[in-house]
Amino acid sequence: MVTAGTSSKSDRPHLADRRLCSGHPIHLHGLWSELDNGHGEFNPYKHTVIVKPAERVSYLVSADTPGHWAFHCHLLYHMEAGMFRTVVVS
Repeated sequence: MVTAGTSSKSDRPHLADRRLCSGHPIHLHGLWSELDNGHGEFNPYKHTVIVKPAERVSYLVSADTPGHWAFHCHLLYHMEAGMFRTVVVS
């Protein structure tokens, strides 16, 4: 389940996936993601975030580019199984 909230340090959406049962290369088109690794200003910027089995990963997205953007797992059979969503930035 992908959940969205707000980060306490900015007004950017905060995305987290809590129910992963196998490894996933998660990707959000058109927008950079900042991996929330607990190191504040030293969070790395990513296009694709690798999520290990049973791992909880959260990252911040600067939603500064309007449009409809694909948010998905890069494994084709996972996309076909439903791990593909559209993020709308207006």
